[in-house]
Amino acid sequence: MSIGKRLIIIFLSSFIGITTVPDILVSADAAPIADVKFAEVKGKTVSEAPVQVATAQTTTQTKTTTKTATTTAKTTTAQTTQTAPATQAPAQSTPATQTPATPAVKPNQIVIGGRTISMTIVNDTRADAGNHVNMYCGSNAACNKFIYGHNSSAVFGNLKNLRVGVDTFTVTLNGVTSTYRIVNKVIYDYELGGIGALRLNGDMSINYMNRTAKARDNNNVQYDLSLMTCHGQSLGSGNATERLVLFANKI
Repeated sequence: MSIGKRLIIIFLSSFIGITTVPDILVSADAAPIADVKFAEVKGKTVSEAPVQVATAQTTTQTKTTTKTATTTAKTTTAQTTQTAPATQAPAQSTPATQTPATPAVKPNQIVIGGRTISMTIVNDTRADAGNHVNMYCGSNAACNKFIYGHNSSAVFGNLKNLRVGVDTFTVTLNGVTSTYRIVNKVIYDYELGGIGALRLNGDMSINYMNRTAKARDNNNVQYDLSLMTCHGQSLGSGNATERLVLFANKI
C-alpha cells in the first residue's frame, strides 16, 4: 500500500476513534478497493436481483399463463357452444291407430229419371206407397221383381218419358246396388170390378197383375224387374184408369 493511502486512513481514523488498522487495509492483497466494492455490488446484483426478477417474471408468466389458459378455455367453450350446438333428435310422433270407418250402407232406394226415391218392402200390393215406392215380396212373387209408386212429380211421374232400350236406373236393396235397362213398356187397363186386376185393351182376362208382379208381360216373357205407376185419367185417391208398366233387365 502506498504511503499516501496510509496517511489518509490514519487521518480518518483519528476522527472515528479507530486505534487499530484493519487487516484488509494492511494485507498484501493487490486487488484495488474499487474492485472489492464492485465485487460486492456485483454479488448483490447476481444473488438478489435475479431472484426478484425471476420471481416477478414467474409470477407474471404464471398470471399470464393462467389468464391465457382461462381466456383459451372461455374461447374454446364459446366456440364449442357456437359451433357445436346440441344435436336434437327429431321428434317422432307415433301415429294413432285408427280403425277404418265402416262404409255407410245405402238405404233401400231406386235412382231413376234423375230422382233418388226411398223404397219400402211390403207383402201386399194394396199397401199405399205414399211419397216413396214399394217393393213387393209376397208369397206369389219372387222378391225384388216388382216395384210400384204413385204418378207424382216426386216419385214415378216421369216414368212415361223413359226410353226403351236406352235409359237405365239403379236399385239398392240390402246394401247391394244393381243397374237395369228398360227393355219394354206396356199400358194396361185397370179393371174396376176386381181390386188389382189388369187387362190389355179388348182383353177380358184379368190376370195381368199377377204377371206384372212376376215381371212377365203379355207374351209371357220373363224379365228381371217390373215398375208400375198410374196412367191415363185420374179416378181420385191416387187411382187412374190405366197402369204404365216398364219391364227391365239387369246389366
